[in-house]
Amino acid sequence: MKKQKIKYLPVVPEEVKHYFEAFQHEYDKDKKQFYHFDTEKILPYKKEKESKDSILKDKRKLLRARIEHLLNEINLRQELNKRILKELDFEKYKICYLKSQLEAFIMPYALNERKDLLKEKIKLEHKLLEIDERKRKEDIECLADLRNLKRYLFSALSDYWLLNKKSRYLA
Repeated sequence: MKKQKIKYLPVVPEEVKHYFEAFQHEYDKDKKQFYHFDTEKILPYKKEKESKDSILKDKRKLLRARIEHLLNEINLRQELNKRILKELDFEKYKICYLKSQLEAFIMPYALNERKDLLKEKIKLEHKLLEIDERKRKEDIECLADLRNLKRYLFSALSDYWLLNKKSRYLA
């Protein structure tokens, strides 16, 4: 008797297609433009007189631009983390679906074919573990990136506030 190799369909069956469409809709909804912070609330900015404060004007503009950039970078990194985790969850769902379909096929086959199916099931379980590992790595990388960005933001804010104190003292 000839061994038959079971091949998986790369196409998602119709009964779960609605789930994938709903996921895609949620994913597309999250692809909107990144939110830009209202820096006027955080960084009060007054029109300066051309006399004494003109020395500090360029420095203030530079610091404001740096702070705005850092705020947008923090937001961008958080959005990127969400997208990557959603994509990994989607991959995990597809593998779980294939695994459940495979478990349904295992029972009616003879012992030799069951061994092949069990090997395929083990491969799918390894893929699930790899996805979980990638999710953990992404979380760790995101936290490290955000920690560094927030450190730079704090430094920029303290420089900005110090500059404001100097300009008030000079005025």
